[in-house]
Amino acid sequence: MAKKQQRILLVNPSCLDPRISGEDARIVPMGLFYIGAQLMENGFDTKILNLAGAEEDPVGVFKKALEIRKPDVISFSVMNPNRWNAVDCARAAKKIHPEAIIVFGGPAPTFLSEHLFSVCPEIDYIVKGEGEITFWNSWPRLRQGNRWKTSRDW
Repeated sequence: MAKKQQRILLVNPSCLDPRISGEDARIVPMGLFYIGAQLMENGFDTKILNLAGAEEDPVGVFKKALEIRKPDVISFSVMNPNRWNAVDCARAAKKIHPEAIIVFGGPAPTFLSEHLFSVCPEIDYIVKGEGEITFWNSWPRLRQGNRWKTSRDW
């Protein structure tokens, strides 16, 4: 029997601070495009969801996307200004789709991994450093459906 194609959702969370706005605040980080292109080139069903530009409640927009996409892996590009929206979305994801693997990557998780794990146990893995390299190198484990038993860092 053929293994189903994994569905991947890459998320740029919304910054909840109204002082941080404008065109630059709504741009998807280039790293998500690199990761998305790499995944698509290798046959993964990959979409990018930009919550930074959401006109309505970003968690509500995220929940709608989950219902439609039903992703196997949800990866967030997390910076300090958007970390709380990422946490809220990760919590919502585990309620809606508990089998989904939640990954946080970016500058905030690289330096705040213990803090993020403590405030959001819904996070399965944190990618530290250059995610474009580390994220892809970790895919063999995900393709086999394996989860890490000893470490939550990639």
